[in-house]
Amino acid sequence: NLRGVDSHGVFFLPRLVTKVLNGTIKPGAEIRVLNNTPSTALIDGGHGFGQVVGVKAKNMAIEKAKTYGVGAISARNTNHFGMAAYYAMLALDYDMIGLVLCNAGPCVAPWGGKNPVLGTNPLCFAIPSGKKRPIVLDMSTSAASRAKILLALENREKIPEGWAIDEEGRPTTDPSAALRGALLSLGGAKGYGLALVVDVLAGALADAACGTDVRAMTFLEEESNMGQFYMAISVNSFIPIAMFKEKVDKLIENVKASLPAPGLKEVLLPGEQEFSDEEKGLREGVHISDEIWRDVKALMYKLGVS
Repeated sequence: NLRGVDSHGVFFLPRLVTKVLNGTIKPGAEIRVLNNTPSTALIDGGHGFGQVVGVKAKNMAIEKAKTYGVGAISARNTNHFGMAAYYAMLALDYDMIGLVLCNAGPCVAPWGGKNPVLGTNPLCFAIPSGKKRPIVLDMSTSAASRAKILLALENREKIPEGWAIDEEGRPTTDPSAALRGALLSLGGAKGYGLALVVDVLAGALADAACGTDVRAMTFLEEESNMGQFYMAISVNSFIPIAMFKEKVDKLIENVKASLPAPGLKEVLLPGEQEFSDEEKGLREGVHISDEIWRDVKALMYKLGVS
């Protein structure tokens, strides 16, 4: 929420707590390391919190990259971890490039189809820079994340055209109809192709589920079987970090120097708006919608939290 990614913040708290109460998220679960090599590992999250598994996995990738240049970790039996950028950005403190992939429950129609087969299957890159803000590309491979559809429904708002189709395969701006139908891929066939690749790298590579077999946050009474993939790349293993940062800064300057299209003030880099939202939130506080706060208060009352 601090970075303006409201669809992946406090919004998920009631669902996370419900899964804990149902026993489908296990706080304090043992994280087991499997198939460990100098630069890779497979870990089993024991159906614990995705946030805990994500930090463990990313830190493992960073430690391996310190010695071997690249560290790659696959995770299974984990859960929804919120904002992918959080984990990718952990690599920035070590002058590394961070990569995070995750598959999700089926809610996206494949290119040319109308029923949900794939997840929103997000991917995130965090790239260190010098004097400029880092480049942080955090995106779903669908036109929008399912959480944004749920958030629109919660806030009683319509969704933009091109995000989803209804059960008959017709375009819709009604979030309720979208949830009964399917989301659309980002950029048509290209987003569909990316989603397939993420499903393989996050799911199949971890011996987790893929496609229609994935159970994620919407399955409140079942354990999640989604998969995740974390990578850290040490820039110094390729070229000196100072040289790399200089080149990235120059690239950023080139992009920012582009004349804005009609109606726009400037060209933004991936992650730039989130950094601005974070700075504003630290100054002014974090906005939570009345609808989400109502749900949080109801949850507090149910659990006896003052």
